[in-house]
Order: sequence, then C-alpha cells, then structure tokens
Amino acid sequence: MSGVRNRKRQDGIRHERDVPETSYRFPNVPLKPRFSVKAYISSGDHPASNTLGTFNPLFPKGDYFGVPATTGPINFIDVHPHVEITLPHNVVTSFDWIVQWRESLDDGVHNVPGSLIRAGYASEPRYVGNRPGTQIRWQKTGHLWS
Repeated sequence: MSGVRNRKRQDGIRHERDVPETSYRFPNVPLKPRFSVKAYISSGDHPASNTLGTFNPLFPKGDYFGVPATTGPINFIDVHPHVEITLPHNVVTSFDWIVQWRESLDDGVHNVPGSLIRAGYASEPRYVGNRPGTQIRWQKTGHLWS
C-alpha cells in the first residue's frame, strides 16, 4: 500500500489530498497480472467557513484520473480499479475504470489547470460520472517508454 497526503493550514487556508493505492501482482501466472485500486480524495471548498479548502495543485498534469483527463484533482473523491498485464517484447497494457464524486457539494467541478467547469451552486448531485480507460506501453530500453 502506498499513498500521498498533503495538508496545509495557514491564514485561512486548509486543503488536503489523499491517494492510497493497494495492489498485488501475480508474478508466476502467465501475463503477470497486477490488480490495484486507488482512492483519490482532494478537498473542496465550503464558502460559509471563511477558510479556503479547495486543494490547489501547484503543477497540475493531465493524468490524475487516467490518461485522457477531463477533470482535475480539485474537490474529488475517486475510486480507480486497475488491471495491468505484461505481454511479450516489453509491452504492458492496462485497463481501468474511474468513478468520481464531488468531495464538497459547495464547490464545483474543475478541469486540469483548475478552471471551474460547473459551479457548486449550479448542481446538487455528488456523483460526477465514470469512464473506462486503457493504455499500452512499450519499454524500448531501460530508460525509454513509448
């Protein structure tokens, strides 16, 4: 099990992000499957509290919730089951399914750079959506993936 935890408290700012991951690989089974599940949690804001609670990634990248990221790591609860198999010639393929909810109903849905896609007051449901994903990687050398 691995994870990341960020927390900051100073002058009215408090944000958190947890990323626990649990995985298991079967090294003696054909294709060496690896099963894992992640559960991202990144805080959202509660405007009535007078404390900024929205998690703010300093250098956001596009693959927080899978390679084709449509939403960013702000105000989310995410469950992310993942299966990876190893093919011949250093090729690895993976399949996942991402399910997302809003952490705070007072905060909205944001994209990867952090811009607001839908305001919290414009939507009451916590559930945001789900989507499948797949990825194929080839390790050409010990230092080069494509």
